[in-house]
Amino acid sequence: MSLSTQTDSRANAPATSAEIDASCRAPVLFLFTSAALWLVAAAAIGLIASLKMHQPLLLVRGAELTYGRVLAAASNAFLFGFAAQAILGVTLWMLSRLGGTPLVAPLVALLGAVVWNLAVTAGVGGILAGDSSGYEGFEFPGYAVPALLIAYTFIALCALATYFQRRERESYVSQWYLLAALFALPWAYLTVHSLLLVDPVRGVAQAAINLWAVAVLREIWLGGSALAVIFYLVPKLLNRPLHNRGYALLGFWMLLILGGWTGLYEGAPLPLWMVKLGGFASLLMIFPLFVVAWNLHATANGQVVLGAECRVLRFAGFGLFAYLTATLVMAMNPLVSAALQFTHYTAAVKHVAFYGAFSMAMFAAIYHIVPRLAGTDWPCENPMKWHFTLASAGVLLVALPLAVGGWKQGMGLLDPSVDFNQISRTALMPIRVSTLGEILWLAGSLLLVGNLVRLLARRFCPCAALAAWVESNGGAR
Repeated sequence: MSLSTQTDSRANAPATSAEIDASCRAPVLFLFTSAALWLVAAAAIGLIASLKMHQPLLLVRGAELTYGRVLAAASNAFLFGFAAQAILGVTLWMLSRLGGTPLVAPLVALLGAVVWNLAVTAGVGGILAGDSSGYEGFEFPGYAVPALLIAYTFIALCALATYFQRRERESYVSQWYLLAALFALPWAYLTVHSLLLVDPVRGVAQAAINLWAVAVLREIWLGGSALAVIFYLVPKLLNRPLHNRGYALLGFWMLLILGGWTGLYEGAPLPLWMVKLGGFASLLMIFPLFVVAWNLHATANGQVVLGAECRVLRFAGFGLFAYLTATLVMAMNPLVSAALQFTHYTAAVKHVAFYGAFSMAMFAAIYHIVPRLAGTDWPCENPMKWHFTLASAGVLLVALPLAVGGWKQGMGLLDPSVDFNQISRTALMPIRVSTLGEILWLAGSLLLVGNLVRLLARRFCPCAALAAWVESNGGAR
């Protein structure tokens, strides 16, 4: 073999894990830390919204904390403060690791992350100040959107450049989902911004565009990102190969084709043909759901996921179970929508999808990736254990009471002999129980932030490093 051939072979060889982690360290840790802080902010604001559902006189002195503004602020803080940054952090690290190449232009990605946080702060503040756009999931005022798109472009270009410079030529299923999610967010947001805010369309087209964009965020952006993490962690932590790449490809394309149409639900203010098309797409979602479930079940080959000893795998297992449950329930939406569309049942399903499926998968990713970037294990295992307990209990205590209460609401609304005030009183107890779930979720989020800050301080704080050096030298003497 000639010298030039040996040189080319070394240049095309996959980078080491240490090289990849070093290139990702600054932007990914910044994104994860910012995401955790925004998660706490979203949970705190969401707790206020939950309390105001049964304590309407709470914090009524200013318009900034009225229920409508607080609910929209909590939703957008979760979506664009926590979810977006967690997805981008996972995308940068995973595309680098699976591609066998260091992250391209990490300082550009870090700059984009800083601008993104400034834009999200302006957006959440604008919602509380009364500048909301009024469209579900996209309530940020218009002046915050350009900065969001610029920041996202910086980070996305780094991710795409890293993918196209990969040294492992065969793509893995997680890369497919992450790339789809990378395009889904700007696709949906630019559509809403241009067709509903800059040059608004008329009539029912506004509702159709908004419902389609929300479904893209839920199914392709959040759901696809959760599946990317699950498909990466489950085979890796169980030390098993993925059962069938063809099944994974089928599930991916079916989600990509059907996902956006599922938002046109039964009872939406749309033409009948749109509603029927949306209902048909929702029912067809059973097929990618079955493909994903079977593929991962065969991959596990009888090994426990949800109850595994590995706590990272527990988070991933809970996320998978919640994803399958939420998708199955939403697939059944055309059959129950006539009775349940105006009840708390819809909020319960959304909570399972956002907090049970997506968030728990992202927690698994954070707990798996951060020690590799920091070069040290988590300071203590107990916070991770309690975080899983509190977060899973929080999801269940919000979703189950609202689902049961929503079902009772729906049955009462269908019965003309039942007084509407009685239906409202019936829903009061489930809302109070769900507030307890919000408290547990907030407590779990605080544990995540505390554990993350403690690890970063121990690893990167100069004082901590100096103390460790003195202790090690003293022990050596």
